[in-house]
Amino acid sequence: AFEELFIKEARFNVVYHQQDSMSSPYESINLHDFLEIFDDAYYKNGYSEVSINEVEWVYSNVAIVTQSFKGLDSEGETGRGITIYQLLFFENRWWISSVNWTNETPQHPIPKSLKD
Repeated sequence: AFEELFIKEARFNVVYHQQDSMSSPYESINLHDFLEIFDDAYYKNGYSEVSINEVEWVYSNVAIVTQSFKGLDSEGETGRGITIYQLLFFENRWWISSVNWTNETPQHPIPKSLKD
């Protein structure tokens, strides 16, 4: 059912901060690869995420939803961040075309408009 929320060409993009020790400043994967990630023990053993606040922008058949979140991973680590969903309206429903997110840091706090 999760897969039915997305267009088949949907992208999932995470942007890292400079202090993260990643070889690239971002990762971008397709829907199929994103679904495979859920088989990883990190998620299977209990990742949860709760929405803090949302801001929506809709014009005709396009929409952007910006959401702040709190997460708890399977290793007991907590974090907060921002996720931006881009949506398209066709065939009498909304489809997610991309999901973009980044984690909060002291240098990049969640904006006041998205705080709890």
